[in-house]
Amino acid sequence: MTKLSMKAQFVAERTLVCAEDPEQRIVVRLAKPACNPKTKGYECVFSITGRRVSLVRLAAGFDGVQALQLALVMIGAEIGRIEKALGIRLRFGDSENAGFPS
Repeated sequence: MTKLSMKAQFVAERTLVCAEDPEQRIVVRLAKPACNPKTKGYECVFSITGRRVSLVRLAAGFDGVQALQLALVMIGAEIGRIEKALGIRLRFGDSENAGFPS
């Protein structure tokens, strides 16, 4: 675990399934936005982990809502990058996509 993920309080989790291999799963975790006392802005940590994927990122915003919105957009971008790099399609439930903004 990275320093970022160790101090984050994850409040939401979504498991994505690979359309080509349903046994392959990727878990997205989203932390509660927190105020950074140095910048006075808010930060929202998220992680994306799976068999061939392990990353932790931070989205920063003016307030907690903006940090959360930016984290969701960043997750969508990372999912797109992962799908392209691995040549897979990730799905959530019965949907045709991962359910994050792209």
